[in-house]
This record gives sequence, structure tokens and C-alpha cells, in this order.
Amino acid sequence: MYKMPRIWLDYCEFLCMQCQITKTRHVFNRALQALPISQHHRIWPLYLKFVSSKGIPETAVRIYRRYLKFCSEDTEDFY
Repeated sequence: MYKMPRIWLDYCEFLCMQCQITKTRHVFNRALQALPISQHHRIWPLYLKFVSSKGIPETAVRIYRRYLKFCSEDTEDFY
């Protein structure tokens, strides 16, 4: 079950609608740790959208930097 990206996405989407920012961020992190790297591209768009919408710039910068380590070809889009 932990290797199924659809379940993680559904759970993350549900948590995004809640007001528990830290818990949601922890679940995104768990999803990225549990899934193989070949599935990370399915999680990152929702994670970036979530963190951008919450108005927490320090956290957003850390998460975007982490994303750019995973997907360095998008570096030009953020600089």
C-alpha cells in the first residue's frame, strides 16, 4: 500500500483541504520517502501547490529547494 502513489495523492489532497499545515507537510514527506523516486513526479505538483497557497515563505523556500534537487531541469523556472 505504501508504494501506491494514488493512495498517497488522495490522502494528501484530503489533508490539503484541512487546516493542519504541519500534518499535511509531514504526510507529503512520508509519501516522498515511501514511494520510489520514479513516482515522485506525481507527488511534487500537489506539494508545491499546497506550500505556495499557505503563505509561509520560509517553508516554501525549503520545499522548493528540495524539489529543485529532485528536478534540476526546472531550476530556470524559479530563478
